[in-house]
Amino acid sequence: MDKWTYCKIIDPVKVVGGPTEPTRLVFLGVSNEEERVEEIDTPEHGLARLGKEGWGLVSHTQLLAMIDTGAMVPVMEVFYLKREMD
Repeated sequence: MDKWTYCKIIDPVKVVGGPTEPTRLVFLGVSNEEERVEEIDTPEHGLARLGKEGWGLVSHTQLLAMIDTGAMVPVMEVFYLKREMD
């Protein structure tokens, strides 16, 4: 049976004049103590690095929020990846 390890890239959308949060790479664990978080410059660089390390993209999600005008705007992108464990 194959065993997998997972990670995700969390990229908050940068809003002009708003607070900025860094893009994060989170290596998931069975518990919070096993998780490891790194700040990265862009999701594209993170995806390229992880691809070289044998990670594969599982899914991509864009989270939206409704603003006062009723329009939906993106607030965050999340990329989920997995790699087979040795």
